[in-house]
Amino acid sequence: MNQLRSKLLALILPMVIVPIMLFGLISSQRIASIAHENIETHILNYASQTQRLIENLLSVGQSNLELFAQHDLITQYALAAENERYNLLHPIILNTFHAFHNAYPEYSEIRFILPDGYEDVRYSNNRRNITEEELNHPAIQQLNRLGVNSTFLFSINPDNQQPVVYFARNIILNDFSKDGYDKKPQLRGYLLLTTSLDELQQHLNRMAADSQIQFMIVDQQHDPLLISQLTDNQDSAIGSWPVERLKHTLKNLSFMTNDAKQYDELHVELMRVVYDIKALPMDNEFLLIAAYPQSLYLQEGSQLQKGLLVLVVLSILILSFFLILGLKRFVLSPLAMLNHATQRIGENNQEVIIPVKTADELGLLARSFESMNKKLLFATKNLKTQAYTDSLTGLPNRLMFHDYLGRLLARSKRNNSQFALLFIDLDDFKVVNDSLGHNMGDILLKSFAQRISASIRVEDFITSSLSEEANDFIARLGGDEFIVVLHDVKKSNDITVVAQRIIQALSQPIMLNDYEHYGSTSLGVSVYPHDGHTMEGLIKNADIAMYHAKALGKNTFQFYSKELGEEQEEINRLEAELRKSIQAKTGLQLRFQPKIALNPNRVGGFEALIRWTLENGDTVKPEKMIYVAEQRNLIVPLTEWIVDEACRQNALWQKNNLIKVPVAVNFSGTHIVREDISEMIVSALTRHGLKAEYFEVEMTESSVIDSSKGILESLEKIRALGMSIAVDDFGTGFSSLSYLSNFPITTVKIDRSFVNKINQGNHSAIVTAIIHMSHALGHSVVAEGVETQEQLDFLVQENCDYIQGFFFSKPLPAHEIEAFLERFSA
Repeated sequence: MNQLRSKLLALILPMVIVPIMLFGLISSQRIASIAHENIETHILNYASQTQRLIENLLSVGQSNLELFAQHDLITQYALAAENERYNLLHPIILNTFHAFHNAYPEYSEIRFILPDGYEDVRYSNNRRNITEEELNHPAIQQLNRLGVNSTFLFSINPDNQQPVVYFARNIILNDFSKDGYDKKPQLRGYLLLTTSLDELQQHLNRMAADSQIQFMIVDQQHDPLLISQLTDNQDSAIGSWPVERLKHTLKNLSFMTNDAKQYDELHVELMRVVYDIKALPMDNEFLLIAAYPQSLYLQEGSQLQKGLLVLVVLSILILSFFLILGLKRFVLSPLAMLNHATQRIGENNQEVIIPVKTADELGLLARSFESMNKKLLFATKNLKTQAYTDSLTGLPNRLMFHDYLGRLLARSKRNNSQFALLFIDLDDFKVVNDSLGHNMGDILLKSFAQRISASIRVEDFITSSLSEEANDFIARLGGDEFIVVLHDVKKSNDITVVAQRIIQALSQPIMLNDYEHYGSTSLGVSVYPHDGHTMEGLIKNADIAMYHAKALGKNTFQFYSKELGEEQEEINRLEAELRKSIQAKTGLQLRFQPKIALNPNRVGGFEALIRWTLENGDTVKPEKMIYVAEQRNLIVPLTEWIVDEACRQNALWQKNNLIKVPVAVNFSGTHIVREDISEMIVSALTRHGLKAEYFEVEMTESSVIDSSKGILESLEKIRALGMSIAVDDFGTGFSSLSYLSNFPITTVKIDRSFVNKINQGNHSAIVTAIIHMSHALGHSVVAEGVETQEQLDFLVQENCDYIQGFFFSKPLPAHEIEAFLERFSA
């Protein structure tokens, strides 16, 4: 092979390299000269375009300034008395400026400035404002210095350090309601428009991207106003230019004009690279600077490449003529045979015999390919089975499913047919693993796989090529997740029948360690093409439908719908926002609703309620926020933030001698079961110097019952530390006397649904029974949702301990608590 390569190089190099070098030597200088002239022509065209753009910018800005200044409301505002301006006209003129901005969004600021320089009205899309005293504003100073009614000024906006154009105009008017007709008009203020130079900047960027030339607009002192820039995804050498050195060099350069009113071209060396710098006047104030490395035209090779291409083609044709004659028999034909054999080996479906019998390197290579083919056939057969099969259940695995689904999608698109994905997830499978062990969990998975297989027609995918008569398909994706594919479905009822059959089959009992286990499953359905056109979309939507089935109580199935997808997208969006709010501690606020103790009336405590405001100002309902937090495992860090903030605020009230009462915080049942909840609360109390008696743990009645097996020990530990424990929404669940007597509860909170209907049906009797029963067990009672005097009178008569509701106060921000206490004590 080495000898063959040497011979080929010896033939090719003299025929290709020598002509190329001769041609390049003759034509390189001429090509560089032409390229340089083309660059200068482009620069002149760019300068003309830039000049027109600046003139148009100034013309439109001055016209709009005059149009705004003639507006009746500007006249009315300028002549109005101070009280009338601020009490009546100020919001109206702000709305007018807003309308101006909507019609002309290029004006980033519209301002009305009083004669003394005070910025009286400002509408801006930039919230930052360094000063409202604008008498020294350069545009106003220029207006007064020149003694004209209007002017414009290119400058840098001090609020955001961006280049802008200021358009300023005097507002000079007679107030005929006060002055005589012979009185000279007086200065009533200034109208100031601020226009960004984004369009001019984009123009420079486009010129730089198109030409690979660095452009700048500088003033007469060569200070840059705008510099062309390229985006990150544009491949250019401009981004690596020594721009700062170029700016410094420009300060020290002196340009001489020629007869065409153009500045002569200069040559400077920066970082060992020679640059050509050309300056063209825009008007009396600005220059357009174009800088480019000499290599841009010295290495220009468009025409050289064309000549070289012709030479290379001729050389290749001549070379090929001689090479083919000598190499066809000994090299090309054997290589073609080897190439054909390689393609057949790649198909992995038959043994390949290569008809190359020579004793040279190519013959040895052919024998090696034949041996490799035999080994590959054997290994592929074993690997395909292992790679595509789940080792536990013997079903196709995720890899086989993706391969299968990809081919099924292509077939369904071609035949315009439908198919359905049934995403199956076993309910509470983790409980089996945790309580009975993973071996029993594996037995359960095998049994469920067999039952699912018995419920549908399963095809042998490994040997199938997805024929038109392909059967339905089942795979195990991993863990307790299975997926079923139903072919050529005609109507949703066909899917419903299969889904119900699978659920029923998996609901039958199975013996695990002499224990009769009753399992259940949740199932989600997506249908091609209604619910997606891609593999990822169909699987994701079936998964969304499955989780919705779990949310409905499990052991059921759900079809995917657009509403489910939108709900999931909203939950995903809220999850990201909530996670960011918790980490950054922004957007979350606490509201404190007083609990009023009766006989005598006093503030006996507060309940801390969470509120959440998004970055765009929208407020999320607390119920939705808690749902997202619980679904996406954010309830723990959210509750930790609430505990810390509630302790901090209570400690601050006590430090200021405002009030010393407990503050209640709501917890979910799963959170209280956590071993570290008491440590987390004690840590917050210690951090803020607050005693345990001033903290109350509050949880709903349903969460106490649902988590009763694991919650008793946690509640006893919390109670032993000195904190009180309240049961919220009492009466809406099972209202069991056993947990009221067995759990270390200190307070019972009657649900607002009973208080609101206290005079309807038997609700008054229920409220009375709850109060008497709780008192008999030694618990205090809080009535929630009290809004009327009639409700209060009834609860006072029945000796209710505490009242909470809008009758006394809505949930208040912390800074309003002091004012509430003063009103209440008065």
